[in-house]
Amino acid sequence: MISHRNIWHAIDALAERKGLSVSALARLAGLDPTSFNPSKRTSKDGRERWPSTESLAKILAATEEDMDSFLVGGGVYTQPDIHEQPIPLLGFAQAGAGGFFSIAAVFRSAKGGMKCTSRLVQTQMLMRWK
Repeated sequence: MISHRNIWHAIDALAERKGLSVSALARLAGLDPTSFNPSKRTSKDGRERWPSTESLAKILAATEEDMDSFLVGGGVYTQPDIHEQPIPLLGFAQAGAGGFFSIAAVFRSAKGGMKCTSRLVQTQMLMRWK
């Protein structure tokens, strides 16, 4: 979830990654230079002030940053590396010829696969496939 503290941290982190102050980042985006000042992040009565979506869109456009990298770079959330554990792909010809979708495949123990050890479950599954 995006919190008040996280979104402001993401703005600060974006400015830092681009080698700018938050005032310079605001100017670059065509905003008032004081838009992102720490003094404007809470009101005088202590209420949290959030940046507008328009302001966020302007700084992302000005820095050519997408929303994912903005949030990840600011520590708002972490996105798993999709290349860390690739999902195996199976072609239609291989799937049809290899027995991947047969009853035998259910009981076969493969690397990373599941093994069915219950005799009752095996019998019920075999009865369904007959």
